[in-house]
Amino acid sequence: MQKEKWQPVLDWFSERFGAQLVISYGLDLPPITTEIRAALARHFLSYDFSSLTAICFGVEALKSPVLMLACSERRLQPSEAVELARLEEEFQLLRWGRVPWAHELAQAELTARVSAAALVLHCSNDMHSAANKVHPGQSVTQ
Repeated sequence: MQKEKWQPVLDWFSERFGAQLVISYGLDLPPITTEIRAALARHFLSYDFSSLTAICFGVEALKSPVLMLACSERRLQPSEAVELARLEEEFQLLRWGRVPWAHELAQAELTARVSAAALVLHCSNDMHSAANKVHPGQSVTQ
């Protein structure tokens, strides 16, 4: 289930940042190569302070920098990122059952946090790249 759901995101990350992530199948943390560190450092240097704060908030909520980067580049919607972040939990809930109000509340709260981070991030970046559009044949002063 994890491979099926996560592989498209991992493939996007590898293509976007030109670095292959090492997958861990146990409790040990996978190594993070110098190549990945350099690619992410270059990427994060393009953000201002408020954007970096929003990214950090989203990463802490999702427990995944990969998912937050996918949200920041509009590859995933916040609800999709939350679904992937909670995949193990959902698997366990299917097996052992769920407490109706508790699990839905936790998912809604996590989605709200990630959505807030994405909103701040997108507004901050869109504000700096806005441009007035002019119809063909119309002068700029009209």
